[in-house]
Amino acid sequence: MVAAAGKGPILVPVDFSPDAHAAMDWACRQSALTGDEILVLHVVHDPLNAPGFYRREKKDAVRPMEDVAAQMMEKFLKEQVCDKRVAKRIKTKTVVGLPVNKILKTAQKHDVRMIVMGRRGRSKLQQLLVGSKAEHVVQLSTVPVVIVKAQEE
Repeated sequence: MVAAAGKGPILVPVDFSPDAHAAMDWACRQSALTGDEILVLHVVHDPLNAPGFYRREKKDAVRPMEDVAAQMMEKFLKEQVCDKRVAKRIKTKTVVGLPVNKILKTAQKHDVRMIVMGRRGRSKLQQLLVGSKAEHVVQLSTVPVVIVKAQEE
């Protein structure tokens, strides 16, 4: 039996990749049609080589993950082009943990209507070895999942 979609927001898990931008664009257009709120989620996942830290750019020193994630989320949202009415309905959340688990738990906790996420994230090599986070979310989610791919340049 498939569970019905929730009555809450559209959940958009992001890793700030081009496909995440495309997913956010799709969610903004959907929200403009339906009036749904958008919950943008970033899951901070500890890298094995520097637990507790992200390296944002080559010139940056290693910095606490939450600080860099907050900066990246702010930049991500500034780069998005959403209708002003939609922009007022956007909320953000940053959590620490395993991405697939946190995405599914957030979806359940907020009774989301759907999950909209990019097809590929930043870790393309890992996807080849163990499969993508998007695939796992599609397999395990109890609400509809829309997978969006960025246009190739």
